[in-house]
Amino acid sequence: MGAWVQWMLRTFPRAPTPPCPHAVFRRRARAFTLVEVVLTILIVGVGLVATMRAMPIIMQVSKASQHALVSQRLASDLLAEIALLPFEDPDGEPAFGPEVDESKETRADFDDIDDYDQWKAAPPQKKDGSTEPGCSEYTRAVSVASVTVWNFTQVVQPGSSDAKLVTITVTRAGTAPVTVATVRLKGANREDLE
Repeated sequence: MGAWVQWMLRTFPRAPTPPCPHAVFRRRARAFTLVEVVLTILIVGVGLVATMRAMPIIMQVSKASQHALVSQRLASDLLAEIALLPFEDPDGEPAFGPEVDESKETRADFDDIDDYDQWKAAPPQKKDGSTEPGCSEYTRAVSVASVTVWNFTQVVQPGSSDAKLVTITVTRAGTAPVTVATVRLKGANREDLE
């Protein structure tokens, strides 16, 4: 009988054993339950509400940054324009500010630094008098003062010093003004030495 049993086991292998009931339970435990899904939706919903409430603040900060950048650009552009001009009038005019033959409406005739004193434009203009695009809500103003060489905050009689303080202020309603100031010394440009 031993040989016959061995022949049967070789010819007809055993049927697989059915899975243990505990293994089936473990497989089902890996799926999400309804409670877990509801909690996940609740957490994501609270996060979305918080994000939506923060959006107006984020937009305000973004607009304020954009306005500050535009103001800074307007001030820097005008400062670069002024920096290219001679320290004193090339015609030898002793007047501080624009001369009689220079228009106060545009900067096209300005030929030295102090011509810009008390110049103001709203909206900001290019040198030829055309309006700066996209800047209709801004105002740009310039003041020029003679200051002492050893103390840039001490204002002196116009024309009595070799230093001029140029201050450019850009304003827009509802935002903080942007002010850029620099001191220009006589001899800083080659034209000043001629």
